Amino acid sequence: MTNDIQKEIEQLISNTKSELNFERATGILKSALEKASSWRRDTGMAEAYLLESEILAEQALVGQTTKDHLSHWSEAISILVNGWKRISAPCLASELAARVVDFVQDPYSGLQATEAQSKLRQAIGIADQACDLSKGTPMFAELLSRKSAILRHRAICQLAKELARNDVSEALRCAERACEEKPLIPAALLERGLAEWANARYAHSDLEYADMLRDADSSLKDSQSLGLSEVASLARARFYRLTYQPIAACEVFEDCCSKAQNRRRILRESPIYAESVLQLWYAGYPNDLIMPRLENVISFLENALSAGYRNARIVVDLAFARATLEGPEVAETTLSELRPSAQGIPWQRAIEFVCQPNFVDLPTLGFALGIQNGIVLTRLGTFAKDFMKDTELAGALYRQAERLSPNDPVVLTNLARFLLDMDSSKDNVEVERLLQRAASFADRRFTWWRVLRNRSHVLQGHPPPAIQRIGSPESYSGVRSISERQKKFQAIEACSDDARRGLSFERFMNELASISFLDYFPSYIVRTPGTRRDRRQIDNAFYCSRGHAYLAEYRWEKQQVNYDPVIKLYGRLRAVGAETAGIVVSMSGFNEGAVAEAEKYKQERCILLIDGDEVRSIINGEVHFDEMIHIKKQYYDVKGEIYHKWHPVKELAIALA
Repeated sequence: MTNDIQKEIEQLISNTKSELNFERATGILKSALEKASSWRRDTGMAEAYLLESEILAEQALVGQTTKDHLSHWSEAISILVNGWKRISAPCLASELAARVVDFVQDPYSGLQATEAQSKLRQAIGIADQACDLSKGTPMFAELLSRKSAILRHRAICQLAKELARNDVSEALRCAERACEEKPLIPAALLERGLAEWANARYAHSDLEYADMLRDADSSLKDSQSLGLSEVASLARARFYRLTYQPIAACEVFEDCCSKAQNRRRILRESPIYAESVLQLWYAGYPNDLIMPRLENVISFLENALSAGYRNARIVVDLAFARATLEGPEVAETTLSELRPSAQGIPWQRAIEFVCQPNFVDLPTLGFALGIQNGIVLTRLGTFAKDFMKDTELAGALYRQAERLSPNDPVVLTNLARFLLDMDSSKDNVEVERLLQRAASFADRRFTWWRVLRNRSHVLQGHPPPAIQRIGSPESYSGVRSISERQKKFQAIEACSDDARRGLSFERFMNELASISFLDYFPSYIVRTPGTRRDRRQIDNAFYCSRGHAYLAEYRWEKQQVNYDPVIKLYGRLRAVGAETAGIVVSMSGFNEGAVAEAEKYKQERCILLIDGDEVRSIINGEVHFDEMIHIKKQYYDVKGEIYHKWHPVKELAIALA
């Protein structure tokens, strides 16, 4: 009888996850909760506590108000805490840890920082007790993974950087021990990847940061390949999205959708896909690559709204997608969803409530959940500025975003960019301070505040001071940061010995590859296919994060280079696999002969061209080296262009970061 009840409840939960109609989904959950609550009261079994908590968590995720989210999460956690006190089953402690993490990261729960810390502290205490009870059992590794997740989220709540660093370090140790206990548990590998990602934020150099992100990427891939496909795929997509690898994020999300069983989860996470596609648009990828995906984005987001995920993030993402594909007028109609109760009132009028300095709980006035999130408002500000050309409304939204999210580097950078665009000299001090704050809170992959800082200095007539004493290129040992790579580049530029400068430039570019999402390989020897004696040394080889292999040829000459380096690179490419592409980087650019030679080979080999202006954009932080290559490769794949000229895009990914 017990097994029959459990199977019936599990089937109802499964039905909910595939039901896209909001009313039907909530009805199924209500029925499942009644059965689970009754079963738990009658039997007190651990399985009953787990199922009842799972249903309450699902109800929290589809809640239409902050109160719904808060009350359902609180009840889901309370059920597990009471169960732990009654029967001390380690599986309850594990599920409690997962529920607390989900509660803390729900942006619509209204949970305050002090309450979040209290919940996390309680979960850690129970997880530690359960670990003591579970040593030597399979549950021990799972509990270590859960504890790692709690520590990662506690780090976010810490005010002191050292305390946060200690938490993520301990989280990684827990995740690594879990993997040692049970090496092939997908959940442990997933948590290790997330802990490695969290630790990367505290890396001491760009090289250490890039290495840690590569480790995180590898762990996330392993967890996906070993069976945790849907959850791990979405985690990977989020990882790529937030480390500014939008094409990889799109591909992983699309692959996940083709295999997904929990359709509601896919819709709930659809902003990951939407914002990745919009990043492609802002970064200047080919339209042929973007437009079909924008149609997919609109479909995902409309279905998400119909499924009950009616929040401001989804509405604003949908407005951006429609504005890009169909025009601003259509998008403005979409924005009425931000306050559906205000029928017939333009969204600009409704949004005036949002820009008021005094805090009002806007969802209680009929606004969509998340409308008071700084990232949502900074995107709305960009929408008003770019698509409506309403600088007054944009400025008000940017200002309110900064008031609500004063520690967000994207919000701070967007406001600084807006003030620079307004070209008001009285705002110079404020711009400098905003960018200074953005630098303090930014991740190493978010570098666009540097571009604005340089622009601000130029507008003020005070360019950044030149290096007083430029040493030799060899005196700069690495490119640990943007400032160091700029110094080393200036030293190479000042070198009068052409041969020495060329060799230093080659080493410098390989160092740039190593601190990006590019795996650089030292020289190795290969034999040309079809020959017995023709052996070649292969230099400057690297792999992109998406699995593409490249060989590079670097030149720094006084005049535009001719076809010689292209022919040389083609010869090197013939000695390796057919899938390997080539890149010629020339600081002095290319003459017509060089471009024609690369065009001649393009049916057989992809040889991309990167010039000096583009290299300077990489050095100054306007674009990452790997992203530059991805964009150029897409233009080759879609349009057959071997020399697509990359230009700095004013908005780039700032508005959608």
